[in-house]
Amino acid sequence: MQTCYNRFQISSFLFYLMDTIKEAHYNLGLAYLEAGQYDRAVVEFEAAIALDPNYIDVHCALARAYLGKYKDRLDSEKEELDSGTELLDRARDAITTALGVDETYEPALDLCTEIGTGYLTAGCYLDAISQFQQALRRGEALKNRDIYVLLGITHTRLQAYPEAVGALERAIDLDPNHPDAHYYFGHIHMERADYEDAARSFESALNLSADFKRAHYHLARAHRELGNLAGATHAIAAAIQQTPDDPETRELANELKQARYRLGLVHLGAGEYGQAVPEFEVAIVLDPNYIEAHCALARAYIEQQQLDSASDAVMAALRVEATDQAALLLCATLRQVYYETGKEHLNAGRYREAVSPFQQALRLGENLGQNPQEYDLENKYILVDLGVTQVRLEAYREAAVTLQKAIALDPELVDAHYYLGRAYGELGDYENATRYFESALGLSPNFRRAH
Repeated sequence: MQTCYNRFQISSFLFYLMDTIKEAHYNLGLAYLEAGQYDRAVVEFEAAIALDPNYIDVHCALARAYLGKYKDRLDSEKEELDSGTELLDRARDAITTALGVDETYEPALDLCTEIGTGYLTAGCYLDAISQFQQALRRGEALKNRDIYVLLGITHTRLQAYPEAVGALERAIDLDPNHPDAHYYFGHIHMERADYEDAARSFESALNLSADFKRAHYHLARAHRELGNLAGATHAIAAAIQQTPDDPETRELANELKQARYRLGLVHLGAGEYGQAVPEFEVAIVLDPNYIEAHCALARAYIEQQQLDSASDAVMAALRVEATDQAALLLCATLRQVYYETGKEHLNAGRYREAVSPFQQALRLGENLGQNPQEYDLENKYILVDLGVTQVRLEAYREAAVTLQKAIALDPELVDAHYYLGRAYGELGDYENATRYFESALGLSPNFRRAH
């Protein structure tokens, strides 16, 4: 029995066959696209388009393949950016064709934003604007706010500030809490040298997004231009916490630390020590290894008789550089001041008050290197006076340890032998007491107290 097909049936079969082949090319292209094999995906999508030029999803998929290849080339150091922009052009052409089929098709409009962002990154600002304007055909306000921000950035790059302001204002109208819109408003104000408004815009961005890294840096720039060193310092300190290795951040931080340090020196020279201290402290916050600021801070504290704070500043300086001469001289000066303070208390019978200054003097002496005798005061004398103080306080065991250290440094210290004898005598160790009294007399036969 012979089957006869009429023309309609043959036409229907061929249409079905072409549709099946088209879908096969499209689905295979999608598989290649997901696998990152963009060249193969392009071949399959173009084959599908040849079978159906109005297949809008294939045009969108083809654009995605070109975008994927573009992004890969951006990540490769071997390719030039110009070759990437050619791929952007192809993605744009694919989307233009898709929108010719349906100008309101959402996936195609979404891809306009991606392509526009690619052009913006590549510095092709007019092409970027064209794509962003196409993307704005969408009716979704929340999506459009981001496109308006991108438009504002692009117009700013072109120095078309009225257009940039208009785009960013529209973004804020759609979403007043959009940090990027406020941030880029700040950039426009900076370009126009309107630093007060720039600072307000950056602060608004940070109020909406506290971890907005670059906003801290640009807020610091705005405050610096306004002469607000305190505001600039606060902002750059926050920027350092978030981006400690950023070269621009470090450069501005270095500039600000120098400004705060110089201001501190002005106060120090004028005898305004209380005002000098915070300036040096801020400089140190910006650069903990700023040894000059540590030393200047120590000098300010010494002038205010805040010896413990001065000691901490000197020790911090020596932790940065143990051989820094300025820090070592300050250390020796502080040790002398502590020693004289302790002696004053000792001579006045204020024995408890004398202990801490002597101990601080010894602690500072440890930082003067292997040859502390190079400086005016030697540790052996501090140890003797501390030992005497401990004997007067009836802390005999501590006194014995201290005075033994003094004798180890200089066996001819008469007072050390005498008071060590007294300490041992009070501890009931008469043999050692006798030995040290005798050694004191051996060193000074006329030492009446030893007799």
